[in-house]
Amino acid sequence: MTAVSQGLKAGLAAGVIYAAIIGLMSLTTLLGCSSAQISFIAAHSPTNVSASSIFYSTDIVYYPMVYGVLTLMFGLIFGLIFAFGYSRLPGSNSKIKGSLLGVAVFLAVAFIGPGFFEDYTCGGSAFPDLIFGLSVPAALLFGYLLGSFYDSFGRLEREETEQRATQEHWSDAFRRKPPKEQSEDETTS
Repeated sequence: MTAVSQGLKAGLAAGVIYAAIIGLMSLTTLLGCSSAQISFIAAHSPTNVSASSIFYSTDIVYYPMVYGVLTLMFGLIFGLIFAFGYSRLPGSNSKIKGSLLGVAVFLAVAFIGPGFFEDYTCGGSAFPDLIFGLSVPAALLFGYLLGSFYDSFGRLEREETEQRATQEHWSDAFRRKPPKEQSEDETTS
Protein backbone atom coordinates (compact mmCIF):
# COMPACT_ATOMS: atom_id res chain seq x y z
CA MET A 1 0.00 0.00 0.00
CA THR A 2 2.99 2.27 0.47
CA ALA A 3 3.71 2.31 -3.27
CA VAL A 4 0.11 3.37 -3.97
CA SER A 5 0.24 6.31 -1.57
CA GLN A 6 3.71 7.17 -2.84
CA GLY A 7 2.39 7.14 -6.43
CA LEU A 8 -0.65 9.24 -5.50
CA LYS A 9 1.49 11.82 -3.73
CA ALA A 10 3.97 11.94 -6.61
CA GLY A 11 1.14 12.16 -9.17
CA LEU A 12 -0.52 14.96 -7.24
CA ALA A 13 2.71 16.94 -6.82
CA ALA A 14 3.77 16.53 -10.45
CA GLY A 15 0.15 16.99 -11.57
CA VAL A 16 -0.09 20.40 -9.89
CA ILE A 17 2.93 21.63 -11.82
CA TYR A 18 1.73 20.00 -15.03
CA ALA A 19 -1.78 21.46 -14.58
CA ALA A 20 -0.32 24.94 -14.15
CA ILE A 21 1.73 24.50 -17.34
CA ILE A 22 -1.24 23.22 -19.35
CA GLY A 23 -3.48 25.97 -17.97
CA LEU A 24 -0.94 28.63 -18.94
CA MET A 25 -0.54 27.11 -22.40
CA SER A 26 -4.32 27.19 -22.86
CA LEU A 27 -4.48 30.81 -21.67
CA THR A 28 -1.61 31.74 -24.01
CA THR A 29 -3.42 30.17 -26.94
CA LEU A 30 -6.66 31.96 -26.10
CA LEU A 31 -4.93 35.31 -25.77
CA GLY A 32 -2.85 34.76 -28.90
CA CYS A 33 -5.98 33.99 -30.90
CA SER A 34 -8.31 36.42 -29.13
CA SER A 35 -9.50 38.33 -32.20
CA ALA A 36 -10.38 35.13 -34.08
CA GLN A 37 -12.03 33.68 -30.96
CA ILE A 38 -14.12 36.82 -30.43
CA SER A 39 -15.22 36.73 -34.08
CA PHE A 40 -16.14 33.06 -33.70
CA ILE A 41 -18.18 33.78 -30.55
CA ALA A 42 -19.93 36.72 -32.25
CA ALA A 43 -20.91 34.53 -35.20
CA HIS A 44 -22.23 31.69 -33.03
CA SER A 45 -23.75 33.56 -30.08
CA PRO A 46 -27.36 34.69 -30.45
CA THR A 47 -27.34 36.66 -27.19
CA ASN A 48 -27.25 40.41 -26.82
CA VAL A 49 -24.07 40.19 -24.77
CA SER A 50 -21.00 41.28 -26.64
CA ALA A 51 -18.66 38.54 -27.84
CA SER A 52 -15.74 40.38 -26.28
CA SER A 53 -17.30 40.31 -22.82
CA ILE A 54 -18.10 36.59 -23.18
CA PHE A 55 -14.53 35.90 -24.22
CA TYR A 56 -12.86 37.92 -21.47
CA SER A 57 -15.24 36.96 -18.68
CA THR A 58 -15.83 33.30 -19.47
CA ASP A 59 -13.40 31.75 -21.94
CA ILE A 60 -10.25 33.22 -20.42
CA VAL A 61 -11.22 31.87 -17.01
CA TYR A 62 -13.14 28.71 -17.86
CA TYR A 63 -10.92 26.92 -20.38
CA PRO A 64 -7.57 27.21 -18.59
CA MET A 65 -9.21 26.19 -15.32
CA VAL A 66 -11.00 23.17 -16.82
CA TYR A 67 -7.84 22.05 -18.64
CA GLY A 68 -5.84 22.50 -15.45
CA VAL A 69 -8.30 20.46 -13.33
CA LEU A 70 -8.53 17.69 -15.93
CA THR A 71 -4.75 17.58 -16.18
CA LEU A 72 -4.49 17.38 -12.38
CA MET A 73 -6.82 14.37 -12.47
CA PHE A 74 -4.57 12.83 -15.12
CA GLY A 75 -1.66 13.43 -12.72
CA LEU A 76 -3.37 11.35 -10.03
CA ILE A 77 -4.32 8.61 -12.49
CA PHE A 78 -0.82 8.39 -13.92
CA GLY A 79 0.65 8.49 -10.42
CA LEU A 80 -1.31 5.31 -9.67
CA ILE A 81 -0.30 3.76 -12.97
CA PHE A 82 3.33 4.62 -12.18
CA ALA A 83 3.10 3.02 -8.73
CA PHE A 84 1.46 -0.18 -9.97
CA GLY A 85 3.56 -0.54 -13.12
CA TYR A 86 6.88 0.71 -11.77
CA SER A 87 8.68 -2.63 -11.99
CA ARG A 88 7.40 -3.24 -15.55
CA LEU A 89 8.31 0.18 -16.95
CA PRO A 90 11.47 0.32 -19.03
CA GLY A 91 14.34 2.41 -17.72
CA SER A 92 17.06 2.22 -15.11
CA ASN A 93 15.71 4.80 -12.64
CA SER A 94 12.49 6.54 -11.66
CA LYS A 95 13.17 9.66 -13.70
CA ILE A 96 13.66 7.72 -16.93
CA LYS A 97 10.66 5.50 -16.20
CA GLY A 98 8.58 8.60 -15.50
CA SER A 99 9.76 10.35 -18.66
CA LEU A 100 8.78 7.33 -20.73
CA LEU A 101 5.40 7.34 -19.03
CA GLY A 102 5.21 11.03 -19.97
CA VAL A 103 4.79 9.93 -23.61
CA ALA A 104 1.64 8.05 -22.58
CA VAL A 105 0.53 11.12 -20.65
CA PHE A 106 0.90 13.25 -23.77
CA LEU A 107 -1.10 10.79 -25.84
CA ALA A 108 -3.83 10.61 -23.20
CA VAL A 109 -4.05 14.38 -22.77
CA ALA A 110 -3.90 15.01 -26.52
CA PHE A 111 -6.37 12.40 -27.72
CA ILE A 112 -8.56 11.50 -24.73
CA GLY A 113 -8.29 14.45 -22.38
CA PRO A 114 -8.24 18.22 -22.52
CA GLY A 115 -6.36 18.51 -25.82
CA PHE A 116 -9.03 16.47 -27.56
CA PHE A 117 -11.71 19.00 -26.62
CA GLU A 118 -9.59 21.93 -27.74
CA ASP A 119 -11.57 24.04 -30.15
CA TYR A 120 -9.54 27.14 -30.84
CA THR A 121 -10.20 29.28 -33.86
CA CYS A 122 -7.15 31.27 -34.76
CA GLY A 123 -7.91 32.59 -38.22
CA GLY A 124 -5.65 30.15 -40.05
CA SER A 125 -2.70 30.76 -37.74
CA ALA A 126 -0.50 27.87 -36.69
CA PHE A 127 -0.20 29.31 -33.17
CA PRO A 128 -2.45 26.64 -31.56
CA ASP A 129 -0.41 23.93 -33.28
CA LEU A 130 2.80 25.44 -31.89
CA ILE A 131 1.35 25.45 -28.38
CA PHE A 132 0.11 21.88 -28.90
CA GLY A 133 3.65 20.91 -29.93
CA LEU A 134 4.94 22.41 -26.68
CA SER A 135 2.72 20.00 -24.78
CA VAL A 136 5.15 17.18 -25.69
CA PRO A 137 8.03 18.58 -23.59
CA ALA A 138 5.49 19.54 -20.92
CA ALA A 139 4.34 15.89 -20.70
CA LEU A 140 7.95 14.69 -20.59
CA LEU A 141 8.62 17.18 -17.79
CA PHE A 142 5.58 15.82 -15.95
CA GLY A 143 6.99 12.30 -16.25
CA TYR A 144 10.41 13.40 -15.05
CA LEU A 145 8.85 15.20 -12.08
CA LEU A 146 6.67 12.18 -11.36
CA GLY A 147 9.78 10.00 -11.10
CA SER A 148 11.60 12.57 -8.99
CA PHE A 149 8.70 13.01 -6.58
CA TYR A 150 8.18 9.23 -6.44
CA ASP A 151 11.78 8.83 -5.29
CA SER A 152 11.50 11.73 -2.84
CA PHE A 153 8.28 10.48 -1.25
CA GLY A 154 9.72 6.95 -1.07
CA ARG A 155 12.86 8.22 0.63
CA LEU A 156 10.77 10.31 3.03
CA GLU A 157 8.58 7.30 3.84
CA ARG A 158 11.65 5.14 4.56
CA GLU A 159 13.20 7.82 6.77
CA GLU A 160 9.97 8.23 8.73
CA THR A 161 9.64 4.47 9.16
CA GLU A 162 13.22 4.19 10.37
CA GLN A 163 12.72 7.10 12.73
CA ARG A 164 9.56 5.54 14.17
CA ALA A 165 11.39 2.24 14.62
CA THR A 166 14.24 3.83 16.54
CA GLN A 167 12.09 6.28 18.48
CA GLU A 168 10.80 5.21 21.81
CA HIS A 169 7.06 5.28 22.36
CA TRP A 170 5.86 7.30 25.37
CA SER A 171 4.42 4.16 26.97
CA ASP A 172 7.83 2.49 26.93
CA ALA A 173 8.91 4.72 29.80
CA PHE A 174 6.40 2.99 32.10
CA ARG A 175 7.56 -0.50 31.13
CA ARG A 176 11.18 0.04 32.11
CA LYS A 177 12.45 0.10 35.61
CA PRO A 178 14.47 3.14 36.52
CA PRO A 179 18.23 2.50 36.76
CA LYS A 180 18.20 2.97 40.56
CA GLU A 181 15.65 0.21 41.10
CA GLN A 182 17.59 -2.20 38.91
CA SER A 183 20.72 -1.77 40.97
CA GLU A 184 18.80 -2.37 44.25
CA ASP A 185 17.22 -5.54 42.86
CA GLU A 186 20.63 -6.80 41.74
CA THR A 187 22.16 -6.20 45.18
CA THR A 188 19.39 -8.06 47.03
CA SER A 189 19.67 -11.13 44.83
